[in-house]
Amino acid sequence: RDAAREIERHTTLRQGEIERLQDKLDRALRDVVEKDAKVKALVDRLAENETRSQTLLCDLESQHAEEVKARDEMMTQRKLVAKLKTDVSRKDSELAQVKDELEGTLET
Repeated sequence: RDAAREIERHTTLRQGEIERLQDKLDRALRDVVEKDAKVKALVDRLAENETRSQTLLCDLESQHAEEVKARDEMMTQRKLVAKLKTDVSRKDSELAQVKDELEGTLET
């Protein structure tokens, strides 16, 4: 009988230890599941941020290209204005010369 009680007591102790270990394992598994969900949420946010960053980068590159194009157009217009000023100045000189010649011709 004592041996049977000892075996039963030992079995009960072992069963309690198994239950405690099972509870500990269940808690650890729940923690892993929760942490996995948090990691997945962070990965999703990271992917969203990456997409947003790529979109912003494309927008910036496009804006930069537009600014470069506008600057190039402005430089072209400045060159054209400078050429037109030169042409106008030359024409003014030619007109002044013709005027002087006409006045000289009219005086004689």
